[in-house]
Amino acid sequence: MAVTTDTPQYREAFDRVRLFAAMDESTRAALWTQARLDHAQPGQSLAVQGATVNSLLVLLAGEASSVAVSIEGRTASMGTWRGPVVIDKVTSFTEQRHPATIEADSTVTWCRVPIEAVLDGIDQNPAAQGHVLRALADAAKKSRDSFVAVATTSSRARTARWILEHNEASGIVLSMPQTRLAQRLGMTRVTLNRCLHGLVRDHLILIDGKRITVLDVPRLEAVAEISV
Repeated sequence: MAVTTDTPQYREAFDRVRLFAAMDESTRAALWTQARLDHAQPGQSLAVQGATVNSLLVLLAGEASSVAVSIEGRTASMGTWRGPVVIDKVTSFTEQRHPATIEADSTVTWCRVPIEAVLDGIDQNPAAQGHVLRALADAAKKSRDSFVAVATTSSRARTARWILEHNEASGIVLSMPQTRLAQRLGMTRVTLNRCLHGLVRDHLILIDGKRITVLDVPRLEAVAEISV
């Protein structure tokens, strides 16, 4: 649906997206009038693998991730995002089709902005041009680091690292299915389940339904191979 003037909280989130924050107010306002706002529940798709890229996808609130599936059925995590942020800048600016399906991992609010309008806005704002260059370089580094992590660290270490990265004072509420999380971490659901139960057995975490509570941060950091 089209955004309207009665959605100030979403406009505020839109303005906080770093790409748009690097543009002047008149450019942001023009892009906002062209945005199409939507909501999605966990598991719903924001973009489908193979679909044409004609809009910039902007996550205003919530979390989303992308997973590519090969013809043989193999899966690979392509990225994760927490709003407010542009989803997959690399694909938006360099690809004609989405290389992976993007799904909501929590309840999300997001919008589509015509890619041509965004490119015009970037051309008019030098600060935005600099942001895009830095963002693409950062995305390349994250992609490399993700590949290295899967290739060089154990499934147990990657599971522990994910828990620490998402840990809060009240613990973690796992909003996505374990299968989806396993895909994000580059493992099967069976392997993830085995890792989680191993951490429980070692008294590092407690699992109660969908809630994960960290019991021993220093020891979990050691398992995650994080230098302190």
